[in-house]
Amino acid sequence: MLGRVELTGDVAMVAPAAFTLIAGAEMSFDVEEMEMLVDLYLKATFLTSAVSRADFTVFVDGLDAAAGANGMACLTPALAGDINTVSAQRTVRLAKGTHILQGRLKVAAGNVTVKGTTIPCELVARRHSHPATLGHGVDSKAQLIQ
Repeated sequence: MLGRVELTGDVAMVAPAAFTLIAGAEMSFDVEEMEMLVDLYLKATFLTSAVSRADFTVFVDGLDAAAGANGMACLTPALAGDINTVSAQRTVRLAKGTHILQGRLKVAAGNVTVKGTTIPCELVARRHSHPATLGHGVDSKAQLIQ
């Protein structure tokens, strides 16, 4: 694992109309190879003050890893005040060096609270590995040249 952040407290956010950092959902990690495939994972439990779509994503070095207007995961609660959970994973190719990972969210209307006291919010970066493609002692560079 390259890094992990777990938020166990609640984070209230007032009308985040653009992707806004979830307070505490930020970390740095190092890629030691020239290039590496990295799995990014975000899980968050939240409630909204209005029936409004909530979009979650992960930013790497200030750029949306999903490269899309709606991020990596989204959910529209059936009722305002419902507690919901989203999780998403994305694999990205990163160059050697130190990288900053951030969990961010936006909602179309109303306020949102990330409920870390209900289920901890997680932000994880791990080296991509799959038993079908990587054997013991094989680094991820072998996948990058395929």
